[in-house]
Amino acid sequence: MNTRAIASILLVSFASLTFGGPVMAQPTDDPVTKAARARFNEGVDFYDHGQYDMARASFLQAYSLKKHPAVLLNLAQSCLKSGHPLEAAKYFQQYLRESTTATAAQKQDAESGLAEARQKIGRIEVTAPAGTEIFLESERIGVAPLAEPIDVEPGAHTITGKKDGQSDSAKLTVGVGQKTAAKLFDKSAAPTPPPVATTTPPPPAVPPTPPEQPPPPPPPGGDTGPTDKKVVFGPPLILAVAGAGVAVVGFGVGLTFFILKNDAQSAADANEAQIRKAASDNKLDARGICTSPPSNFKSACDTYKSNIDKTDTNATIANIGLVAGIVGTAAAVGGGVWYLTTRNKEPKQGAWKTPVVSPYFTPGQSGVTVVGAF
Repeated sequence: MNTRAIASILLVSFASLTFGGPVMAQPTDDPVTKAARARFNEGVDFYDHGQYDMARASFLQAYSLKKHPAVLLNLAQSCLKSGHPLEAAKYFQQYLRESTTATAAQKQDAESGLAEARQKIGRIEVTAPAGTEIFLESERIGVAPLAEPIDVEPGAHTITGKKDGQSDSAKLTVGVGQKTAAKLFDKSAAPTPPPVATTTPPPPAVPPTPPEQPPPPPPPGGDTGPTDKKVVFGPPLILAVAGAGVAVVGFGVGLTFFILKNDAQSAADANEAQIRKAASDNKLDARGICTSPPSNFKSACDTYKSNIDKTDTNATIANIGLVAGIVGTAAAVGGGVWYLTTRNKEPKQGAWKTPVVSPYFTPGQSGVTVVGAF
């Protein structure tokens, strides 16, 4: 999109915009118009420097001050470039509906941007009786028949229809760039036939059970049965198996969240670099700028703080997982040694009961508890 070309058109528009009255109803130095023009120019500058999140925030502020359709085209492009395709699709559609004075080239830009955004999201085509209220999760979308499919983020969604005091829902998973159908109040399915009653034949006669014979006396000289020791799944094996399971889970959790921590830290570093660059471009002191951020830095500062919080949380969980893995490894080794040193000893009847082995995780510590009598 030619951002500068749209900028020049909008600057002329901002000079003559009013709040619903004649063109000459307000002076050209209207403070709201001046503020909208400043935010728009700021967004154009951010966009030209590849700072698309900052540009998106500035164009949103400009549109909140002056709801001019032409701002929507720049806002939609910034959303698309900054990784918000669902927002981009919304603003592209709004621009095509509201911009009655758009040129053919501007409409072509909007239609191309909308097609690109929809390659990164999913769509749900709802079929329902006319007059049915349609909800996506808890958000009301409209009344059937809908003009076009619903744009959604890829993933699991629930579509609900309400009509004449009744409701019907459809749960579905939407893939990237895919259109999925959702049918509500569909009466085409054949009814289930009622079960057919059957006559149960009488059970066959059971012959009487012969009286039990007393067991034969043991042969003289004591037990002549097999001499191999039986493997008893007692506390040693339970501790070894439980410890191995805790070790696998603990090291897996630790490694996963260590990777997530590094990703969050990298994202935070990138956010900090963007904020410093934006502050330098606006001749602001970057130190402490996110403590009380200006309005045009709030979105970037919120993203930076969120990534810092994710870094701390993932680091804590990674440490807990690694400690659990070490404790589980120790338990597995100890249980294995215990089993090997006692496997040839015949346990006395009732000498132990199967214990309950439970891993536990708390902030700063983790381990296993074994409850039972040995």
